[in-house]
Amino acid sequence: MFPQVCAFLALSIVPGLPAFAADQHGAAPIPTQIGAGKRVFVSNMGGGCQNFNSPGFNFGVGQPLRHGQVSAAVPTAYDGLYSALKGWGRFELVLTPSDADLAFQIHVVCPSIKEGHPVLELQILDPKTRIALWGFSENADPAELQKNRDTNFEGALTRLTQDVRALFARADSPEVTATK
Repeated sequence: MFPQVCAFLALSIVPGLPAFAADQHGAAPIPTQIGAGKRVFVSNMGGGCQNFNSPGFNFGVGQPLRHGQVSAAVPTAYDGLYSALKGWGRFELVLTPSDADLAFQIHVVCPSIKEGHPVLELQILDPKTRIALWGFSENADPAELQKNRDTNFEGALTRLTQDVRALFARADSPEVTATK
């Protein structure tokens, strides 16, 4: 009975597949909202981290930095993402989710004691349904020296924005748009 129910559910989902854009190389489909999105709301989910210090995460201001911490000289993930998207010029950045086609939600995951380095996560959401359409994650590589930790945090943010550009380049490619 269970295999039959699974087969029924799988077949009932198939008619919904045209709502996605798939390229001709067999890659998984990209939701059409991603390729069609022109107006973006950037959401700062923060990340209540207490063991690294950067703007927006300034617990223990004035305290010596411990392993894995990022100094206040590094822009926050939100500021860095917003600046990168604005500089790219592909999107109109809007101030409210109701005005947006897509919402980009940035989050810094707190490092564990063992790992000692932050992880940047980005979800692309449909602001009308609040469904996650796509997600990315980039680690800020660990380093002993503060300057290197800051550089690695900035590098993770750069890789995250490159991931976004690659996704939208794929969504905008003629192979994908021809199947929409």
